Amino acid sequence: MSILARTFRQMSLYTFFSIITLFVSFISFPITTRIFSVEQYGDFAIVNATILILLVVAKSGITSSFIRNYPEFAEEKKKYLYSSSIAGSFTFALAVFLFYSVTMLLLKRRIGTQLTEVFLMAGLTILSGSLDNLYSGYLRAEEKVLTLNVIGFVSKFGTVLSGLAICMLLIKNLSGYFLGVVIFDFAMAAGMSVYFYKRGLFKVDAVSFAVFKKLYAYGLPLVFYEISTLINDYSDRFLIKFYLGARQVGIYSAAYNMSLYTQGIINNPLWMTVFPIYTKLWSEKGPEETKRFLSLLLKYYICIGIIMVLSMSLLSKDLITILATKKYAPAAPIVPIIISSVMIYGTFHITGAGFYLMNQTRKIGIYMFVSALINIAVNLFMIPKYGIIGAAYSTFISYGLLTILINYKAGKLIKVKWPVRDIAFFISLAVIIELFLSRINFTSALDDLILKSAALFPVYGLFLIFYFKKINKLKFSNMNID
Repeated sequence: MSILARTFRQMSLYTFFSIITLFVSFISFPITTRIFSVEQYGDFAIVNATILILLVVAKSGITSSFIRNYPEFAEEKKKYLYSSSIAGSFTFALAVFLFYSVTMLLLKRRIGTQLTEVFLMAGLTILSGSLDNLYSGYLRAEEKVLTLNVIGFVSKFGTVLSGLAICMLLIKNLSGYFLGVVIFDFAMAAGMSVYFYKRGLFKVDAVSFAVFKKLYAYGLPLVFYEISTLINDYSDRFLIKFYLGARQVGIYSAAYNMSLYTQGIINNPLWMTVFPIYTKLWSEKGPEETKRFLSLLLKYYICIGIIMVLSMSLLSKDLITILATKKYAPAAPIVPIIISSVMIYGTFHITGAGFYLMNQTRKIGIYMFVSALINIAVNLFMIPKYGIIGAAYSTFISYGLLTILINYKAGKLIKVKWPVRDIAFFISLAVIIELFLSRINFTSALDDLILKSAALFPVYGLFLIFYFKKINKLKFSNMNID
């Protein structure tokens, strides 16, 4: 099977499960925006952002390091890789959890008893989440795509269902929601632990300091990168909370979440698929074939990404009104700006391959940190003056500058060709469609959504199919890998 066919086969699986997982998110989204007030939804976003940042520290870059090193370990030596990674990851997670819990207790008087309880309850997911993430990395490295996606879907569906059930039936507040999440999250982590243990991959005597050191040499710089990424993504929530209050955080978070749900259809399958494959392609076929593969993949990504942005530009108002009620209507203009930002940044998964393949992950963290500082600086000016729309434009500016910087620096390692003519063509097509469909408005948000979607996706899809017929003539038969 060619590497291109293999990539799209795996991406199709990831995409299918991303869509049904997205369906779960879109079901839970209108429920959470209704059972919580806008202010509570804002606090919900702040707690989640805090846990995500700490979870990155707890993971300590081990997952990406495991995937990167997996092909280099002979089959009989892999138990050292598994055992050392699980021992190191859990140790880090436990240390982070204890530090976090003590800090929250010390801040109890400042942030309030009720919110402190929410933070402490949510903090337990630092332990379970770090294990779940590592186990997903194991399955990615083994290319057990179906198993990984089924487990990912069950985990997403189960945590949402458990959280909502306890919140709506027993403990009717944010603490109840996070209690449900914790219960299911720990059950999943326990089940996966048993699975890998029974395969004989966890052995106490196989924990190796040398392997541990190798994993962290690659992984720890990624912690700096991932934290900087989350600061880039979530610092605006904390600044909005400081300047404008929890209600505006809730509105902004609704827009951001909708954008992330949508872009996740493309970006999540892309990253989950492409990293293990181009790592193996580099090892077996060398730089030229890897560059050809990445350049073609970038072409597809951008042309599909443009319709994601276009659809949100046309449909965000209707989607927000239908899913989150009219009280979140001010979030609609923010959605196209945010999804444009994250789709532009999503090109990094392709153009930034050189940093990973050349073991220069430290540079990624530096560039992302610079971008995070720019984001904060621009937000400090934009939020007080322009409110939440200013925060959205700050995200666009920082991600745009970051993408330019990464493309320039990574291009010196592995040059990935940008499809300039394709970008120009599809942007022009999107503008024409936007100008036409934006003039069509119906009283009912649901009618507007259905009819615009019925016109948008077939037209753009047909252009996409015919335009790329010439690309399908490119042969990748010499890029086969086992």
